[in-house]
Amino acid sequence: MQALKTGFTNEAGYNLAVSAWRNDRQFLMIVMGARTRALSFLDAKRLLRYGFVESGLDTPPEPKRRVTPRRSPPRRSATTSATPTGLR
Repeated sequence: MQALKTGFTNEAGYNLAVSAWRNDRQFLMIVMGARTRALSFLDAKRLLRYGFVESGLDTPPEPKRRVTPRRSPPRRSATTSATPTGLR
């Protein structure tokens, strides 16, 4: 990262301008209207990453695997019959 400028106004929220160079290419990211300063930095990081990947200077991140919890089978109440309806 070569340059960084932060700002805040009531009308626009948190703003951030970032300039970065990679392999003789310059990337300029401007984030406007973030709710917090931390979110403006997070958005700028994501934009830079996107620019690096789209220009072929970086590899895309590995997709996050979603882990779904195993569900136990529904419990049967004491009054519920195990015989399907219509087969009695």
